[in-house]
Amino acid sequence: MDEKITSRENAKIKYACRLSSSAAFRRSEGRFLAEGRKLCPELCRGAQLETLFYTESAMAKCPELASLPGEHYLVEDHVADKLADVGTHQGVFGVFRTPVHTLDEVKNGGRYLALERVQDPGNVGTLLRSAAAFGFDGVILSYCVLYYKFSIGILLSKRVLLAALLDKLI
Repeated sequence: MDEKITSRENAKIKYACRLSSSAAFRRSEGRFLAEGRKLCPELCRGAQLETLFYTESAMAKCPELASLPGEHYLVEDHVADKLADVGTHQGVFGVFRTPVHTLDEVKNGGRYLALERVQDPGNVGTLLRSAAAFGFDGVILSYCVLYYKFSIGILLSKRVLLAALLDKLI
């Protein structure tokens, strides 16, 4: 039986909420929070799941959650409400390690989209989705604003490299 978390002030819940709300904290910790009955199991294919939080109703609707790796915690609905980024949630939340790709992984002759100093997260997300749609091998970001929650699927399906200065790469 998984441990049950009943308090919104639990340290693990506070940690997950901070991952959700702070990009700087996500970067420093090398982790991110994802939510969704379909998204969390899908992310396990490309990122390491460390902690899974779920409600009773979510487990009843999606029993395969029990087979996912990592620590599992049953949370009460009011605790799930605190973890949720949106008003209506599915009751499944995962803390994942952020996948790290290096410049050594860049393929010779591969097709990469290089972005530098793009400040609108919506534009970055659109460009990431376009790169995926056109079959690019990856994306190289240099000083770009990235809104994780809308781009996480692309981040795991393609190599996204974070580079300091593009002129040193090219």
